[in-house]
Amino acid sequence: MLGMHFRMAAMWVIFISLLSVQQQASAAEATPPASSSWFGANFDELKALPAFSLVAPSGFTPTQDYISWGLGGISHVPNTSNNSKAAASLGLGLALPANFGITFNIDLEGRGLSKRQELSVNMGKYFTSLDMGVSFGSRNITLWHDDGTRNTPSVYIAATKVLLLKNNLGIINAGIGNNDFRTIKDTAPSTSRVKVVSPFISLAYYPLPRLSLIADYTSGITSLGVGVVPLASCPLSLSLGMYDVAKTIPNHNKLSFVATLSAAYTF
Repeated sequence: MLGMHFRMAAMWVIFISLLSVQQQASAAEATPPASSSWFGANFDELKALPAFSLVAPSGFTPTQDYISWGLGGISHVPNTSNNSKAAASLGLGLALPANFGITFNIDLEGRGLSKRQELSVNMGKYFTSLDMGVSFGSRNITLWHDDGTRNTPSVYIAATKVLLLKNNLGIINAGIGNNDFRTIKDTAPSTSRVKVVSPFISLAYYPLPRLSLIADYTSGITSLGVGVVPLASCPLSLSLGMYDVAKTIPNHNKLSFVATLSAAYTF
C-alpha cells in the first residue's frame, strides 16, 4: 500500500502537469488579460499555464491535438535503495468534436525505463459558458511489469472550475475515485477498494501569470507546492511540492519532495 502511493506521487504528478500545460487551450477564454505582468508576460501571452494540482486528477481534458513528455521524481521514499523514485512520461491528446478531448499517457519507471510501463486514459469536455471542464478517466492500467505483476486500475471523475479574481486567477479542482484514490489509511484489499470511492481536491491561486500556489488533498494525503512556467514563449512547466506534509502515510517520518518538468506541443 505504501509503495503504491509513493509510485502514484512520482508518476501521476507527471500526468497532471502535462494536463496543466495543455489546459490553457481549454481555459483560454476564461483567463483574464491581466494588467499586471511578471517579466512582461500576461495570462493571454503564456504558451502554458502553471499547474493547479500536484496529485489530484484534472477535470480539464485538452481540446487540441498534442504530444507531450515529462520527467518527475519524489524523495524520501521508505524501503528504496537510494531513498527516491523517478519516472518519465509520454502523452498523446486528440481533439474531438463539441469541445471533447481524449488523452493517452504512458508512465515509465526504473533503470532504462523498463521496470514498469503503465497506461492512463482520460476523456472529457470543456463547457465554455461555465469556464469549467469535466473528465472521466482510468489510470494504472498495466502494460508491462518486469516482475509479472499487474495493477488493479483506478477510475475517477473530476471537475475543474476557473475563477476570475480581478486581474488574477484561481482554479478549484475536485472529484472522486476508487482504489488508489481511497484514503491511505484504508487497508482493505483491492477487491473491496474498487467498490468504494474517496474524494480528492486541489486549489490553486495565481498571484502572477507564471506562478501558481497549490494545495492538494488526494488519497487522504495533503501536499503543498508551486507551479512555474519558466519562459512565457515556451510550453514548459515546472512543479515543485512537499508531499504528505501531515505525515499521514504510516512509517513516513521524513517530508517528501516532488518535482516535475514537462512540456507539450500541439499539432
